Amino acid sequence: MFRKTSIIIMAALAALAFAQAPLTLDQCVKMALESNLRIETAGEKLNELDAAILEAATNRMPRLSAQASYTRLIPAPSGTQAVPVAADLRPFYDALSNNMFASVPKDNALAPLIYKDFEAKMSGNIYSVGLNLNHVLYSGGKIQNAGKISEQSREAAEWQLRSAIREIRRDVTKAYYNALAANRSITALDSAISLMEVMVRDLGNAVDVGMRGENDLLQAKVQLANQRLARKQAATGSQAAHDYLSTLIGVPVNASVTLVEDMDAPESFSLPELPSLQTKARDVSTDIKALEKQMEIIETSLLITEATNIPTVFASAGYSGGQSAGSAAEKKFTWKNNGTLTLGAQWDIYDGGAVKHKKAQTLSQKRQLELTIENIRLNLDMAVKNNRASLADAYESLEVDLESIAQTKRAYEISYDKFQVGLMLSSEVLSTQNLVLQAEITYYAALSTYYSRLADLNYLIGD
Repeated sequence: MFRKTSIIIMAALAALAFAQAPLTLDQCVKMALESNLRIETAGEKLNELDAAILEAATNRMPRLSAQASYTRLIPAPSGTQAVPVAADLRPFYDALSNNMFASVPKDNALAPLIYKDFEAKMSGNIYSVGLNLNHVLYSGGKIQNAGKISEQSREAAEWQLRSAIREIRRDVTKAYYNALAANRSITALDSAISLMEVMVRDLGNAVDVGMRGENDLLQAKVQLANQRLARKQAATGSQAAHDYLSTLIGVPVNASVTLVEDMDAPESFSLPELPSLQTKARDVSTDIKALEKQMEIIETSLLITEATNIPTVFASAGYSGGQSAGSAAEKKFTWKNNGTLTLGAQWDIYDGGAVKHKKAQTLSQKRQLELTIENIRLNLDMAVKNNRASLADAYESLEVDLESIAQTKRAYEISYDKFQVGLMLSSEVLSTQNLVLQAEITYYAALSTYYSRLADLNYLIGD
């Protein structure tokens, strides 16, 4: 117990120490794959199916069984036994009395025995042992196909594991960029607050010397207070984003997680044509692959159903030995050995239509899978089309937002210079400063959206 607790503590400390260093996206994905319970569960499923494959292989081997028993009869049985007590010499006397010179009759050359009945106590112990060897020689493919189903089930589980890995990669990628966008928004708010603090100070000085009205100072203070509140709310949202990412990568939510700031704008943008993307999505879909394996399992089950009425040929050999109750007085027991060798066949001649109904049920399941696969393909086509269009829109939004940031910053610089010489009202400067802040926050949100849409598309096409 102490050793197990120590291992848990050491693992937690290692996770905390690792989480203190800035993490890249690849590191986050690796940590998520190593700590995710879905992956561990899927791995255990593969272990289960490996054992099922080995179990199915044993059905092709002979089965040897043994039996042994001991029985005590209470009360012990008793019976009457005839025991010889003397030789019967009367035939000799009869012959001599009739003729002095007669010889002993030929049929009485040996004197017969005289028996007397005695009550004998019998032993109440009965022993028996047995061995049986059975082996199926031919089953119409039922045993082989049952083993094949185990192998197909494992292949389906492997595709389900790959699907889980792809989903984790997608979810971690989206959470990673969402957390980075939250960090960038806080940075933008900090910058805006710094500028606003300078403006409030300048307005305070201008009010003191009578160059500005107190109304301008109050407006600036209100906007500064609003930005500080927005910064606090952004920090709460950022913490939530980091906590979600921590949960995905297996780090305690109370641990400090820092990320490498690598959320840069894409240098270029190009996408393959829609039909090629849709074809690729269909080809690499792990969900479709898993269902296709399920289809193979159903087809194999159909072979087993069709082979139900095929005779099963088997061979068996048996040995049995036993001893019945014997004389307790003599303490001699007779052991009897018996053996059997059988070659037989068994088949169902009439089952009331059970096989027919089972076959119809299996064919219906197969058709349901076919419809499900086709539905997934149609949904994939639509999802790829929508994600491709969303990704293109997100990239165009980035270009617009970057231009908006540049323009609002330039507008703020011009308005602030004019404000310094009294050519512009403070309210106008405050408005342009707020536009800069909104443009930056919008850009970082658009950048996160772009990478999230890219993660969704990569998930669909298997990249």
